[in-house]
Amino acid sequence: MGPKGFTSTFHEFDPRPGGVWRFTLHGPDGADYENKHIFIEILKPERIVLQHVSGPRFRLTVRLAEEDGQTGLTWRMLFDSVEKCAKVKRFAIEANEQNFDRLEEQLTKMERPII
Repeated sequence: MGPKGFTSTFHEFDPRPGGVWRFTLHGPDGADYENKHIFIEILKPERIVLQHVSGPRFRLTVRLAEEDGQTGLTWRMLFDSVEKCAKVKRFAIEANEQNFDRLEEQLTKMERPII
């Protein structure tokens, strides 16, 4: 998990409303980035809503939907202000794209069930 060159350590993962997801992203430069999310909503199989409570604060909504036999993913980060969004946007768009690329790489390695 994380952008290219990052590794992660998961400390806590409780995917239910009110549950905590806490992990550390380890940057290629040796810096550590602590992350803590609170699960707000999980609606299988279509939506997950989290509140990122470590800085910077934002609400993350992930939507999953079938699109032409594949799974489409919508990733929405909602900030308290335009200024906070602009500050994070400088690095978050590219970092998230790298994270999605890594996810796609892992998913293609997974065995698919034979029906």
